[in-house]
Amino acid sequence: MATFPFDPTPFIPTNHQCIDVEGRLARVQVVAGAAALTHENCAIATIIPMPDLQVTFNTICEALADFLSGIKHMGFSEICPCPFGQAYVRLDSNFDRDELVLNSPHAFTDVHVIFQKHNEGLNWRKIVINREVWLLLCGFPFNRNCMDQVANAVRGFSKLLEWDKNKSTCRGKPRPPMGLEGPLLVRRVGGHRIAQRADERGAAR
Repeated sequence: MATFPFDPTPFIPTNHQCIDVEGRLARVQVVAGAAALTHENCAIATIIPMPDLQVTFNTICEALADFLSGIKHMGFSEICPCPFGQAYVRLDSNFDRDELVLNSPHAFTDVHVIFQKHNEGLNWRKIVINREVWLLLCGFPFNRNCMDQVANAVRGFSKLLEWDKNKSTCRGKPRPPMGLEGPLLVRRVGGHRIAQRADERGAAR
């Protein structure tokens, strides 16, 4: 999610345009668990200060390439646009990435270059998930009766852990696959605001 002002225009493919959808939120909150570490050689590069005039991305690439190759003597394979800084940089070495991050900012000519881990940009927030509750979802759409869709429905305020299908009953018998009105065991974010939202959805503590 973007928790800061963000203009997607530079990332739109050629010959395409943005369409504002009425009533659609520009930002959403998603609660996710820990992900496998698979891009530990990637970093976000931010140049401070940036010139007041518009700078092309090719110029940014050349500056970062000169810094990495000429000053730091580090190998890299890719530099691409990044919404959280000036560029994503993929180093040849995980060790080099950590060295750049831990020793930021780096002086370079008349600017400083700051490197962050690729998953700890401006929109990164670390939270503690500290409460488990049962939620009763009533009237859930039949065509979305699967774990992925249920998890997606509650992702704005919780993380789905379990769906107790045995408790989802219809007239005393197990509910057929078309319906869902059973309790869901979810782990949700702590905090009064989030807890209140969950309670409004019928949380039983």
